[in-house]
Amino acid sequence: MKSWDRAKETHLQIVDRFMDLAGIENNMATMLKKELVRYMNTRLQRDFWLPPEITRFHTEWYREFYRVTGTSDPYKDIKERSNYLASQIINQLIIKDLHEAVNASIIGNKLDFGVIQNDPERMPIRIEDFQDLSNLPFLYNDYSELEAAILTADKLIYLVDNNGEVLFDRLVIEKIKRLNSQCLIYVAGKSSPMLNDVTVDELAQLGFKEICEVISTGSNCFGVPADEISEEFRAVLQEADVIIAKGQAYFEFWTEYSVPNVYNLLHTKIPIIVSKLGGEIPVGKNVIISSKRY
Repeated sequence: MKSWDRAKETHLQIVDRFMDLAGIENNMATMLKKELVRYMNTRLQRDFWLPPEITRFHTEWYREFYRVTGTSDPYKDIKERSNYLASQIINQLIIKDLHEAVNASIIGNKLDFGVIQNDPERMPIRIEDFQDLSNLPFLYNDYSELEAAILTADKLIYLVDNNGEVLFDRLVIEKIKRLNSQCLIYVAGKSSPMLNDVTVDELAQLGFKEICEVISTGSNCFGVPADEISEEFRAVLQEADVIIAKGQAYFEFWTEYSVPNVYNLLHTKIPIIVSKLGGEIPVGKNVIISSKRY
């Protein structure tokens, strides 16, 4: 997805929300917000959409925010809260099979306090949301193709999204192992903090090394651009039979490439423009989609 495909005001709204969640002292936060909004407005008004890929465009903005604040992980508290809330729900769930685990992980994708329409003080998901997992409605549903690919895969890589929802992704990985015990599974986290995304160190802290191989992408970029990822990660990515990419940012990233073995799992939080899919994918849709479609 291109940077200019998104309405200009949504770029500012997203940054505004995450500034409010950063845990920075009020006076400094106000000053930083003014300066960052002024900088972004200048760029947007001039149609200065560089880099053109939306994931790189946003990565540059947030890296500047981290540099100015001098804070290494301003969303640490939000991430811990999200993991706690997710664990409270998971402890009440009975997941029968891979299909239900995948659907639960897509519902879990809503657990993101940075989403504009979510109340930052309230839990974005409830246990009631998981009552009928087999009949979750979808805009695109390529689950059958995904399951068939998993059954024959020798190597699979799972690109995780946010803290909190990552605990639902663990359920998916556990079910994949039961379905294809010979498959070598890698889970990839970011090399260093970026908003509430899961880092490789956090994957280890959450116990993922007990069930699969944990690897860093080598970058904290939204997406896995070739010029930023590590050689180790690039080799795993190239050798993978199946790539499961979680969340909207990874969907926006992969639609820029012609890679046939990616499966995107997400709940849409902001409209997504994908010309090969006929235009706009609206907010609030559940999606399991093979990259062969785009």
